[in-house]
Amino acid sequence: MNQQLFTPQELIVFEATFQKIVREANRVALLRGLALLQAFGLLMVVVVEYSLLYEVFDYLKGPASGSDADWSVGLLALTGTIMLLAFHLYARERNDAPAVRIINRCVDFLLPLYVLGAGAALAAIIYFNGADALIASVAESGRELFSEGGAASGNRMFERILSFAPAAFALGCSGLAVINLFASHRLASLLWSNVKDIEKRAAAATDARAAMSDIHLCLRQHAQLLSERDDISSVDQNAEDIADANRILGVIRHEIVPYETWLTDQKVRGREPDSPFVKSQTSLDVKEMQHRVAAIKAMTVKSILSAMRGTKE
Repeated sequence: MNQQLFTPQELIVFEATFQKIVREANRVALLRGLALLQAFGLLMVVVVEYSLLYEVFDYLKGPASGSDADWSVGLLALTGTIMLLAFHLYARERNDAPAVRIINRCVDFLLPLYVLGAGAALAAIIYFNGADALIASVAESGRELFSEGGAASGNRMFERILSFAPAAFALGCSGLAVINLFASHRLASLLWSNVKDIEKRAAAATDARAAMSDIHLCLRQHAQLLSERDDISSVDQNAEDIADANRILGVIRHEIVPYETWLTDQKVRGREPDSPFVKSQTSLDVKEMQHRVAAIKAMTVKSILSAMRGTKE
């Protein structure tokens, strides 16, 4: 009889599964840090959106103030925040909707446009605020390419190259609202996914620790019961056999009672029927029954044990 509560293979599987879940739960700290960064990025996008719209509405409002103001600039600026939230909820429900696809396509165009425009504007600022004089001074050292006429020509060429910078930068800035929509949606989606992943890993680790605790408790209780059984068995090696023999003897004595009652009834009534017209109700031999009942009643625990051992042998 197998006395093991779990096989060694099962215990190995339990331990390996537990260690895997714990290793995954150990990444929760890293995921929390990433979630904080994503939350901070989302907050920055919301602040930028609010600030941009605030400046726009404040400019449109003009010098009016107090009772002459027709609207609240701060309240109107909050509409951009509401738009970010609405787009995120809409995109979650209908990720393949035309509006979502249009926003994604616009980002493909506006992102490089904004970067190129900002870079060109920065280059223009640097060039026309001292870099052109530096190039002119180098030209005076004797290089024909940067002679006075060549320098002027170079300036005009550079001016033409950079002439598209304001327009490109302006178009890129006009697309900030679209870029903010895209960025806020992506950050919110990543943040929500991270939060769900953190909850899932933490819950799995809690369940795994509770399960392993139950397994170890069951193993300890099983070992204790086995030890107690061994202690009981060591007191008398025949304890179990004697208990079985006593149970058998009790069953025999209980089952033989009806036969003893029948024999007693036969002694009281006698073997002959009361009337010649009444036939005997049984064909059993009273003496044979008395002999068999006496043999069964003569059984003892010792005789039952002998019979059991003889059967085992």
